[in-house]
Amino acid sequence: MIITMLEIAKLELRARRRWRARDGIFVVLLSILAVTTTVYSLSLGVRIDRGIYTSNLKLGDPLFRVSKDPDVTVVRGGVILKGTEKSLAAFDELRNYLKRVYDEWLWQRYGYKAFPVMVRLVRVKTKVSEGVRFVKNSTTFPKVSGKGAVEKSVKRESEGKMAEIAPQNVTGAPSKSDFLTPDQLRPPSLLDKILYAFGFVIPIYFVVQIYSSSTAEDKLKRRFEVLFTALSPEEVLFGKMLPYAVASVLLSTIALAILGKSPIYEVYIFPVILFLLALNTFTAMISRSYREMTFLTIVISIFVTVYLFIPAVFSEFTFGGVSPITRILNGDLKLWSYVVSTFQFWSMAVVLFYLSINSNEVMYSQRDPLEKIVELARQTVRDYPTLFLAVFLSIPFVFVIEFFTLSLIFMFEYAVYVVILLIAIVEEFFKGLLIYSAVRNGCNGYVSAIVASIGFFLGEKAVLFAFLPVKGLTYLPVPLIAHTLASLLFVLTLRFGFKRALAVSSAFHAVYDGVIIWSLLR
Repeated sequence: MIITMLEIAKLELRARRRWRARDGIFVVLLSILAVTTTVYSLSLGVRIDRGIYTSNLKLGDPLFRVSKDPDVTVVRGGVILKGTEKSLAAFDELRNYLKRVYDEWLWQRYGYKAFPVMVRLVRVKTKVSEGVRFVKNSTTFPKVSGKGAVEKSVKRESEGKMAEIAPQNVTGAPSKSDFLTPDQLRPPSLLDKILYAFGFVIPIYFVVQIYSSSTAEDKLKRRFEVLFTALSPEEVLFGKMLPYAVASVLLSTIALAILGKSPIYEVYIFPVILFLLALNTFTAMISRSYREMTFLTIVISIFVTVYLFIPAVFSEFTFGGVSPITRILNGDLKLWSYVVSTFQFWSMAVVLFYLSINSNEVMYSQRDPLEKIVELARQTVRDYPTLFLAVFLSIPFVFVIEFFTLSLIFMFEYAVYVVILLIAIVEEFFKGLLIYSAVRNGCNGYVSAIVASIGFFLGEKAVLFAFLPVKGLTYLPVPLIAHTLASLLFVLTLRFGFKRALAVSSAFHAVYDGVIIWSLLR
């Protein structure tokens, strides 16, 4: 099988010889440009706000430039504003600039004696107990209250350091000290984490896009139909994606090196590469045209991108560990951390590969993609054990989609109600689809509902407990009963059609979630 896969990979490279010299170089250059831009932005900072405000005088602040029609006019004894929103914003920045200049003057003249309170920021990890209460670890903080206490703390904590302090350009802050004035405390920047995430993942997207185009071409020109008769589907598909997987690994390794990370962190990126290749393979198998495949790939990639990037931005929070990019940023190589952040990608890749390999009967059908997914589910779920396993393995797909829906909660008022409804629909769709498939294959509907509910409950709570070690196990039967009742409602109303049954079970699920959230927040 390995020899056959290598032969297929060799044929794939020959088939792509037209773009290897031109498009291949273009992809590499784009990837290098993306990583280089990321490194440059992280090292120098983003400067898109330079010169956005105007004044009548030349100031030392890069945000201001001289103009004949300034936003702020500095005159002897005051400042004149134009009255626009931009003018008001410019005045705020001017006031901050003058304060920094004044603080610098104070520091140069009086040193730390001019600042009666100075603090040092210490990050403390927290752990969650019973889902709501945060418990600090054993880290201690020096008590600071008043000038005398501060001076003692400073002398105890950084004896001899203060003499070495030299102010930076118009910052008013000790540039070499661990201590800051309270008004200089700022939340950690999120932009650098986004840039890091893009630097790791975007080069892979370039390669996967080429693979997607190649797979769509082979599908639409019916080459797979010929290849699958001569070789097994797994040999053809794995051999075809082999060169793209190798190229993605090389590019991501280069990105890690450029961004100052050890190549060992490739273990976090490799499952993402496999998942993206499996995703594009599956969308090619169920699509009727290249346009349809592109649409499906883009939509699903948006979900995956949000799942990868947003947790990396909020890496200080517990839920940030769902993304492997977060583990790379934090330098976390623990086995449990690896399992928690990559299991969903491994499992989704395996499921998508399995469905792609067994998609011969629906590959060239003119039915819409959703009907093809239903048919593939029917072919897969034939008894109660496969139903349980299928529902359990559907949790990563549900989790990725629900994570995207949670991002909608900040977009408009009352979005929480929409999110509750969408989450209920997503969960009941996956459960209902697999129950429906089992029933079509002769399984008892009510038994299938119970089996699916148990499988979904166990998978859902396994994900939850990976991040929130909840101790209140007494209340666990409640969501299990709710899942079971929703599934039984689906089976009872299935005689009226799949869509109506889904609507009834989703409505019950949404009401249950809403009541639980209301009871927790009141």
